[in-house]
Amino acid sequence: MRYLLDACALLAVINGEAGADMVFDLRNRARAGTIRLSMSIVQLLEVYYDRLYVAGEHDARVIVESILC
Repeated sequence: MRYLLDACALLAVINGEAGADMVFDLRNRARAGTIRLSMSIVQLLEVYYDRLYVAGEHDARVIVESILC
């Protein structure tokens, strides 16, 4: 099965909001190889923009680099 994350899902994790536990579960299942997890570049840029606005360029870059790994 394949899941497509949107920016709100990742921002819930970053900000410690409701739904973060579901995203962690999906990530763990993807790491185990039982599902595929992906995100569009547009959604990734939304996360970057949010972090850039809220916390600055350094934080935005660190978050995006951690997502890409």
